[in-house]
Amino acid sequence: MSTHGDRATPRAATTEMSTSRLPVQPAPSSRTRTIDTTGELPQRYAPGVVGTRERTSEVDPYPYLDQDRRRFRLRPLLVLAVLVAAGAVTGVVTNVITIVTDAGASPGFEVGDWKINDFGTNNTIAALLAASAAVVGALAWCFGARWGAGLAGGAGAALAGWSTLLIGLAEWPIVEAQRSGAALTITRDVGYWAVAGAGAAGVVLLLLSLAAAGRDGHSGLDPWIAALGAVSFVLVCGGPLIPQGDVGIEANYQSTTFDLPAMFFVGRAVQLGLLLVCGVVGFLSVRRFGLGLAIGGALAAGWMLVTAATDQTDAPIGPAYANPGATDLEPHAVTIVGMAMVGFFALVAVVMAVLDSDR
Repeated sequence: MSTHGDRATPRAATTEMSTSRLPVQPAPSSRTRTIDTTGELPQRYAPGVVGTRERTSEVDPYPYLDQDRRRFRLRPLLVLAVLVAAGAVTGVVTNVITIVTDAGASPGFEVGDWKINDFGTNNTIAALLAASAAVVGALAWCFGARWGAGLAGGAGAALAGWSTLLIGLAEWPIVEAQRSGAALTITRDVGYWAVAGAGAAGVVLLLLSLAAAGRDGHSGLDPWIAALGAVSFVLVCGGPLIPQGDVGIEANYQSTTFDLPAMFFVGRAVQLGLLLVCGVVGFLSVRRFGLGLAIGGALAAGWMLVTAATDQTDAPIGPAYANPGATDLEPHAVTIVGMAMVGFFALVAVVMAVLDSDR
């Protein structure tokens, strides 16, 4: 009788034991990560696809801008613009200076009260135009439009230049009265300080607006239009400096025929300087903020030029008052041509910007 018929062979036992002790591999589950060896990328890694969303070139890279434009947000620029406008309106409706004397009925100089239109009958509209543009531009910036911030800053600069010129003109009758040697009572009234305060706040408004001088997701201005617009502003600011008659170029910064207050020359220089900065920097920035800056900066001077060139009021004055040595207050032809070019290129730039927004 065989002894190994009832017993498993050593080899069979070893095979059975080793098989029973091998770890069992779990069946692949839905969470198991498998490797694709076909050489093709899975669909979620294919180019142009992120997850289940396909990437296209039409995705707006600045989706937050449209949301900001629809949502009003109070900004410091609006508060300052309202203060600037309030100062300008106060200066318009109140007396600027008062001169009183006891030298008799004919003292040889003018006495009484002066308002801003006594220094040029187009001054009231120039001030209100710039003040209104400052508020409108600041409101637009509260809705996220960067051109609005530029418009507010440029209008603030325009108001600052105008107010400095007006202060210089207000000092003119004061100097004449003081030169007479008569007993005087000179008062710089509420309007004087309101105009000065509005001008100072206008400079702050300009500086504050520069914080918004960034890109807004739209294409910039056409470089040629921007360059020609900047050159136009150079003509506008250079026109009032051209001497006429027998005076030389030095008449732009010192008295030649009779004494003028130093503030008069400062006022001319400040108005033309701010106009030049707003126009050249605004256009050459080739942004919508810069376009608003250039347009806002030209508002007061543009109104003064148009009314002085066409005699639309009784005694209008032009930008920087008049050319040195001129026998009348009519603006120089270079100033007129330059401002016409400014208006043309600004209009073209605005139309191109609007068409670009509609695409």
